This record gives sequence, C-alpha cells and structure tokens, in this order.
Amino acid sequence: MPVTLTCECGARFEAEDLPPGGAVPCPECKHELRAHGRPAAAPPRLSFAALLSPLLALAGAFTVVGSGLAALVGLYAIVEIRRAPARLTGAPFAVAGVVLGGLLSLVTLAGYLRADDLPLDGWLRARAMTGQLEPLPAAQVSSSNAECVFTAPSSGWMKVRGNKTAHPVVGELQQSCDVLLFNPRLNAYLDLTRLAPNVAPPPGGMTEWLNEQFGKPRPPLVGNDDGPNPTGDLTERPAIVMGEDLPAVDGLQAEERLLVHRRGSVAWRFIVRSYRKPFAPGGVAMATVWVARGYAPSRRFASAEAELRAALDSVRFPP
Repeated sequence: MPVTLTCECGARFEAEDLPPGGAVPCPECKHELRAHGRPAAAPPRLSFAALLSPLLALAGAFTVVGSGLAALVGLYAIVEIRRAPARLTGAPFAVAGVVLGGLLSLVTLAGYLRADDLPLDGWLRARAMTGQLEPLPAAQVSSSNAECVFTAPSSGWMKVRGNKTAHPVVGELQQSCDVLLFNPRLNAYLDLTRLAPNVAPPPGGMTEWLNEQFGKPRPPLVGNDDGPNPTGDLTERPAIVMGEDLPAVDGLQAEERLLVHRRGSVAWRFIVRSYRKPFAPGGVAMATVWVARGYAPSRRFASAEAELRAALDSVRFPP
C-alpha cells in the first residue's frame, strides 16, 4: 500500500511498499525521509442488510411476504459478509433474521391453512361478541315456554343474549329465534324458533317454505358487489342438498332439510328440522310448528356437524 511523504523542501510524493521505519530519498533534494508506519486499516462496518433482516421479520410478523422477505435479505447478508469479512460484520443479525423469518413464515402459512382449528381463532370470535354471550346455566336448554327442550352437546356452547346477532350473513335469519346458542371454537350456531300456524310451513311444503325464508330480499354486503344484482336487493335461494322424513318425536311429526345458503363468496350449511302435530283427518292443524337449526360456515361444517346433529337429535317435547 503506497505511503504519502512530504519533504522539508516541499516535495510531496508516494513511496511504494515502504516498511515501517524504512528510509527513502526525496526525488527533489535527495534528502532521506523515514516512514513512521502504515495507516491503520479501516475497521469492518455493520452490514445494512444484516441489520435490516431481523427488523423486517419483526415488522412483517405473521405476513408471509414480510417474514419471507426478511429471510431472503438475511441470506443475502450472510453471503455478502462471507465475501468481504474484513470489510463487513453482522453475521449474527443476519442468521437471526433468516431463522426468525423462516419460522414466522411457517407459522403464518399454518395459520392460513388451518385458521379455524387454532384456539386463537375461537378466542377472537368470543372477544368480538363480548357482552353478547353468557354461559349456559345447565346442559339442557329450554324454550321460553318450556314446551321444547334440547341438550347442548358440549361445554363450548354459550347462550346469545337477545337471541339474535348482527352477523352480516346469518344475522337476518336469527331475528325471531326463541333460543340461540353459539360455539366460538366451531363458529357454529344452534337455534330454536316457535312458528305460529299462519307462518309455519304447510304440510309437505318445507322446501318451498325454506326457499321463501332464505330468499327474502335483503341489502347487499359491503360494496354492493356480492350478488347477482349489484345495484338492488339480493334474492339468492338456498341450495337444498337433501331432505327426509324423520321418526316422530314425542308424537310430533319431524322432517329434515340439509341446505347451503350462499351470500357472495360466503357459504353456510344448515341442518333444518321441523316438528308439528299430526293433522286431524279432513281438517287443518292449527298447532304451532317448532323449527330447530344447526349451522356453520361450509368450510367448518365437517368439524361442527357431529355436535350439531347431537343437539338436534336431543330435541324433545315434554308432556
């Protein structure tokens, strides 16, 4: 490395490969000059990429883009430091960024793929309904007039105060419920409705009645763009998957319909059961009809179906 020397005569020149304490003659006056040592090499600096990597991992935590970018920046920093170890430092920061970014990416992807199975998901749903839910006093749930009872299938079910919610998809279907339960972990509902004869489905007309109830005009979701008529009311009808008559329950005729109700991109699957007294021969039954429903988002229905059916199977009408 050249060393710059200045002579007393004013000459300024550079000497190549001059050892410390070595002498060199001035090219102008021939006076010998001695070098007092080479200038110290600059200390290595902290790599900016190495420092940026863990910061990106923390700032973009639980976002695949942010944590993935942090891992890539960390890998770049490691390669950069290895190529110039005398000039750059900060390898521990880069390694931390790679590890943290990779772990957060995996956790985020797992959360996206199995979001509904995470305990945090149910906890957030319960927090979102703070003040609307209350514990069940007993496993057996009764209608307001004690005419109909059923059993909550597990301890995760809670009573909804006021028997209705403001849910953007199913809230409008809960306005006349006599009983409404919610399970935050399963994101599933159970409800019971007592229908007067003048609004109850006619004999054998359960499918038509459901089409009418679920297909009532309603305002669109946010943005006026979630249905076939982007400027007006939505009148989507449910898809009836299957229906069947069930064995009588405490002398009441029972039937079931399994249907899918879609609003925009959100689909819910319902099990709907109705209970009515048999019709008198040649007459018209003027008895009330009970409708029990269990429902959950279609992508969660498989996880909730066993509990929903257990609750519906327990419906009874005490004498």
